[in-house]
Amino acid sequence: MRGCGVRFRVSGAGLLTMTEKGEKSRRRWATFAAVLVVGMMLRVLCTWRCCVGYDEVFVMGVGLDKSAASWGRFLLEVPLRRSDGITPLWWWLQAVPVLAVGELTLAGLRVVPLALGAICLIITALMAPRRIGRGPALVLLFVVATSDVLAFTNARGEFAESLLIAAVIPAMLLVGNWRRPWLKGLLWLVLLMAHLGKGALLVGGLLTAEAVMLLLMEQEQRRRCGRALGLSAGMGVLPTLLWLVFVNGQVFASGPVETDAGVRDSLWEALWGITFGYAQTKPHVVASTWDALQLYVDASVWPLTALVAVPVLAGFVAAAVQAGRGDWRGRRGRLVVAVLPWTVVAVGVVIGRGMVGARFHLLYLPAVWLAASVGLWRLRHLPAPWLVGLGFLWAAHLAMAFSWYGWLDHALHPSWGTAAAPVLAAVVVALAVLLPAAGRLQRGAVVAAMCVLLTGAWFAHGVWRWGPAGRFEPMAERRVRPEPTLLERVDAWRRGEANYPDRYDKSLLISLANYYLQKEGASGWDAARAVHFAEREVAGDEQDPRAWFYLGRAYQRQGRPVEQVRAAYERSYAIRPERIVAEALRNLKE
Repeated sequence: MRGCGVRFRVSGAGLLTMTEKGEKSRRRWATFAAVLVVGMMLRVLCTWRCCVGYDEVFVMGVGLDKSAASWGRFLLEVPLRRSDGITPLWWWLQAVPVLAVGELTLAGLRVVPLALGAICLIITALMAPRRIGRGPALVLLFVVATSDVLAFTNARGEFAESLLIAAVIPAMLLVGNWRRPWLKGLLWLVLLMAHLGKGALLVGGLLTAEAVMLLLMEQEQRRRCGRALGLSAGMGVLPTLLWLVFVNGQVFASGPVETDAGVRDSLWEALWGITFGYAQTKPHVVASTWDALQLYVDASVWPLTALVAVPVLAGFVAAAVQAGRGDWRGRRGRLVVAVLPWTVVAVGVVIGRGMVGARFHLLYLPAVWLAASVGLWRLRHLPAPWLVGLGFLWAAHLAMAFSWYGWLDHALHPSWGTAAAPVLAAVVVALAVLLPAAGRLQRGAVVAAMCVLLTGAWFAHGVWRWGPAGRFEPMAERRVRPEPTLLERVDAWRRGEANYPDRYDKSLLISLANYYLQKEGASGWDAARAVHFAEREVAGDEQDPRAWFYLGRAYQRQGRPVEQVRAAYERSYAIRPERIVAEALRNLKE
């Protein structure tokens, strides 16, 4: 029977019985929902666990606070001067909670990235099954949901990548779909207006994928789809160009502009600095190719990414091999072929140039995840010996990933890997033998087991461990300061030479108060802002000695009566006697 949405079959007795389609569909969506819950749990816990980031304070926090002074600052000056992205959409989105609540808070800074993380997962769950099939879509959702790099990005308020990835995944899944050119154009506009440098690389990858799709079509169909592609490109690029012309006329026409990337004499110099000249603009995030690969081989820093590195690579290679053999006639195959040039170019840019910030890898990872998901779904049909061999390769990689005890010294602890390898090999061999034999009813259990494994690894290592002490991510901090960096402290802990890094205990409000107090020749406005943030910290916790100390300093900078300054210092000293507070009281008396 057809047309009613339910399929039937005829039994041996001639009776109509409903097929298992409805029940299978419910199981699939239950599995999708479980992966969504795990992904959101990781993001929420990461948001709660991570300490206040350096750029959350001194880029986003200060910028959003200053943007409240006028609409001109909010719309134009702050996004340009306080970051290197040039385009302002990320700043405007981050300002929404501040405008809604009326105050700048850490929760307000992080609610937008967290919401974008949820949106990204939901979009993947809804769009991917229609484009690449339910099986590969589940694999794709699983990898996106359990990516600790993406979870960390969604947990911190300074990373525009939260918006970039939420836009690039649907744009990627729409590659080759010519019925909604306006939607593609809107997504490309979001990418370009969120962060011009990174957005341009992502849009370039998408355009390349679309061009490959055109080449795979018949000539008559190519003309029609080419016009749709032109419309999408126009919607994305033209408004961005108009914005740049406006910025050039309103800001750069009056002289050099001091941005987060340095002083720029012109808009074109700023554009060069965030694209081809990024190694000179941000030298602390550029190192060697080996340093850029830390993301995949150091399980104490990014354990979830290290755990799935070999399967993702195997799936990607399998998809590339199938594409090379000419298996590109189906929708999945054409999409894989289309994103391959994007991955090659972006991998060369990010890894070849030694970009040590994990978030930079997100410029190519969505395309890699897509191809790998299709390839991994096909790999389940490999004969058991091949799967066992792949399992041993996986075990060897994980043994190395969990053996690092001194990354900056390139030092491994062989006994750790020797002990871990047999256990890991036994696990992967069991999976390789049992998984092909498992019926469809057991695949949900396999997915659940993998979620538990990855979540356990995250709790044992990674962001859960270093997040409370990490104002930067570990590798990106390696050249920022002369004192031991977070990565060096993690290495010292792994060697048994020190305890695990202590939690960074300054709040957003105290850090903002300290920023305004440390400014040379601080104006009355700066002192007033320091008082404002210190008073808010005191109101939040009257037993916090740091809050009272910073309030005393702010009162002193503002020229308040000595009795008021002394009362704040004395309250701080009464809660917790500190030498610095005693010195402040003594200097006040003198």
